[in-house]
Amino acid sequence: MFTDLSLRRTLIDWEGHAQRALAQFRAACDRNAGNPWFIELVEDLQRVSPEFRQWWSRHDVQGRPVGRKDYEHPNVGHSVIYHTML
Repeated sequence: MFTDLSLRRTLIDWEGHAQRALAQFRAACDRNAGNPWFIELVEDLQRVSPEFRQWWSRHDVQGRPVGRKDYEHPNVGHSVIYHTML
C-alpha cells in the first residue's frame, strides 16, 4: 500500500484506502508491538513513506470493514472491487 507506486496511481482515493489500511494494521499490531522485526518494519515504512510516517503518529485504529475499491487502470479501464474481511 505504501511502497507500490503503481497501486498509488491506479487506486482511486488511494489516500483514504491507505489511511484505513494503516488504522487496520495498527489495530492488529498489539500482538507484535515489542518484536524486533515488527519495530524494524514500522521504521522502514516510516523511512520510505511520508504518508505512513505522518499517519502513524495519529494512532488511528479501525476494525476490518466491508468496502469498495475503485481502480483506474491504464490498460483495463475503470474497475470496482467489493471486499469483506472474514
